[in-house]
Amino acid sequence: MYIDRMEFKDKIERLVEELESRNLYFAILRSNRSLRYFTGLKTEKNIENTPTLIVTSLGDSALLVNRYVSSSMDHYIDELSEVYDIEFWEDHSDYVEKLKYLTNKLGLYSRDGLVDDYMLLTHFLEINEIVSPGKVYSFSPTFRKIKRRKRMSEIFKLTRSSEAAISILEKISDIISPGISEKFLYSQVKALVASEGLEEGFEPIIRFGEHTVKDIHLPTERRFHADDVASVTLAIDYRGYFVPVTYFYVAGDHGLFKDIYDAYTACMGSLANEARAGQRISYISNVFDSCTASYRLESIYSIDREKGFGVGTEFREDPIVRNDRSELLLGGEAITIAPMVLVRNKNALLGFRSAEAIYINDDSISYIHSPPEDLVVV
Repeated sequence: MYIDRMEFKDKIERLVEELESRNLYFAILRSNRSLRYFTGLKTEKNIENTPTLIVTSLGDSALLVNRYVSSSMDHYIDELSEVYDIEFWEDHSDYVEKLKYLTNKLGLYSRDGLVDDYMLLTHFLEINEIVSPGKVYSFSPTFRKIKRRKRMSEIFKLTRSSEAAISILEKISDIISPGISEKFLYSQVKALVASEGLEEGFEPIIRFGEHTVKDIHLPTERRFHADDVASVTLAIDYRGYFVPVTYFYVAGDHGLFKDIYDAYTACMGSLANEARAGQRISYISNVFDSCTASYRLESIYSIDREKGFGVGTEFREDPIVRNDRSELLLGGEAITIAPMVLVRNKNALLGFRSAEAIYINDDSISYIHSPPEDLVVV
């Protein structure tokens, strides 16, 4: 067992005292540093491997673990279950349902009643950093990270991260060919990153065909076809900072996707042009939806999910760019814009996305990286 029950109890008691002093009902812990501190779990950079620990102001706790990686923890799952109420999840929708189940089970309520999806996504509290034994916790609402404003030295690191990721993504267009599987491409991307002396900010996300509609996806034996599509998300760690970059690759008859790509990149530009300090996040998110609707392409429509998020030292930082986020953008923030649109092609539903990252100055924006000028055809 990584930490014993007495050590866990002592840490939880101090957390409960902190919650009570701030009149908070509960905390959600997902950052690697916090999880190591409270559970001893040596979490990996792969976001699918990150457990979720819930602690209430009454000292009750529950742990949510991905079933895919639970097999690697079989040797101590039984011991952990003596300390935590453990639930396992299999995909994103299942994660949300299990998280809702646990929060309700622990008696956590919103002002409007039981915790719902909106609460799960926007109102939970995250303990972001272990400061010191004397002052252990740093709280911030709505998964807000410790510091949203970035110094220019941090923007330099994010820029170098994106440049390295783009270099890899451009090279793998020579690897993608009919017959290869998602798992094979995953291994090739990992090998290419290692050969360049680089390190991932998180595990590469490889999606072929119908899997492109998934935000989070573990590689499978699904193979690439002659008229297929592929999506690859990669982040390269540069001195602790990284920016997720997504490329979309097409094979065969790509006429439909050419029209969609032109509309998509134009709408990404519209969103970026509205991203100014002081602008409401919900407004710039809705700009993308309005823009895609204006193109009137029967095969494309945008979906109401996050269009982007802050970047830095964590996989996903605030601000989260969604239609329901009412807070304002701040000067000095760095965000990646990677909205997904759904595409109907030959009776299949595909997810289409690329990405660009911007730095928001007080009165303008500058680009950390932009999407390819044209569609990536393999």
